[in-house]
Amino acid sequence: MATKQPEVTEQTRQRLEDAFWQLYKNQPIEKITIQQVTHLAGYHRATFYLYYRNLRELLNDIEDSLLDEREQFIDIHFTEQTPLETLREEITAFLTSKQSDIQYFKVLLGPHGDPAFVSRLNSMVKTAVQAYLTLTSTSVQSDSSIQTGQKTNLQADERKSSRSESNTPNYLLSTPQTLVDDSDATTRLDYLAEFFAAGKLGLVRKWLDDPEHNSVDYLVTLFIDILQGAALDIGQYKSKILEHD
Repeated sequence: MATKQPEVTEQTRQRLEDAFWQLYKNQPIEKITIQQVTHLAGYHRATFYLYYRNLRELLNDIEDSLLDEREQFIDIHFTEQTPLETLREEITAFLTSKQSDIQYFKVLLGPHGDPAFVSRLNSMVKTAVQAYLTLTSTSVQSDSSIQTGQKTNLQADERKSSRSESNTPNYLLSTPQTLVDDSDATTRLDYLAEFFAAGKLGLVRKWLDDPEHNSVDYLVTLFIDILQGAALDIGQYKSKILEHD
C-alpha cells in the first residue's frame, strides 16, 4: 500500500484505473498486462505494485466502487416495508445515482464482462425483487381472501374477466395446477425473484446496448409492469392454497 500524501495516492490510483479501463473496454482482462496499464498511465511497473497485487484486484476495486453504494441503497430503500408508491422513485434513483457509472455497467455486463460482478449485481437485484414481491403479494393475498368470503361465483367470474382485460401479460396470471402447502409459495417466490432479477439485468443490457436507448422512465415502467404481474401471481397462489386448505 502506498504511503504518499492522500491526494497523490488517490490521483495515482485513479490514473491506473483509468488506464486499465481504456484497455478493458475493448478486450478481456486475460489479454491485458500490467506493463500495458502502467505504460498507458505513465508510470513504472513498480508503481502498480504499490497499489495492487494484480489486475484482478484493480478490477475488484472498480466493481466495489460501483456496487457498494448501491448495495447500501437497496438495504435502506428496498425492504418489505417500502411504500409501494415510492417504488418508481427508488428504482430510478438506483439506476441513475451516478450517470458516469453507465459506461462501466455497459462493459461489465457486456460480452467480456466479469461473471462475478454479474452474479453480485444479480443477487442485489434479487433482494430488491423479493422485498417487493413479498409486500405486494401479501396485499394481493389479503384482498383475494376477503373477496373469497364475500363475492358470489358470478362476481368471481367478473373479476377473472376484468383481470384478463388488464394490461398485465396473461402468462404472468396463470394459476397453479397442483397445490401443496405454504412453504411451496415461498419456493415459488424465490424462483420468481431469481427469474425476474436475471430478466431485469437482461433488460438493462438491452437498454445499454441501444445507442439511442429509451428514457430511464421507460425502463422503470417496464420493470414495474413485470413485477406487478409477478406479485399478482404469488398473491393468487397463496390464496389458492388457503382455499384448498
